[in-house]
Amino acid sequence: MSAPHPPLTQREHQIMVLIAQGLSCPAIARLLGISASTVRKHRTHLLEKTGRHNAAQLTCYAVTAGFCQPTGTAKGYALGPVEPAGKPGRSPHRHRLHQ
Repeated sequence: MSAPHPPLTQREHQIMVLIAQGLSCPAIARLLGISASTVRKHRTHLLEKTGRHNAAQLTCYAVTAGFCQPTGTAKGYALGPVEPAGKPGRSPHRHRLHQ
């Protein structure tokens, strides 16, 4: 049996999905309207909570743990967000992710 997933804040969940989609810290910061240093801090917390060491490992974790899933596109595959468990409905910032 695998270990339970560490609890993530809504913001950590957002940032993990965006990292998994290949966005840089400055790009995530612009998208979410926060500073790049805040994004880096969240990324550090994500790496610590999940026991991962880099964005590639975090991306693999995000997919295998069900935080995001491959979605078909005309150019191949992209990673789309999956709603956090126990939090139905749209997050207040989700509309920004799909602009």
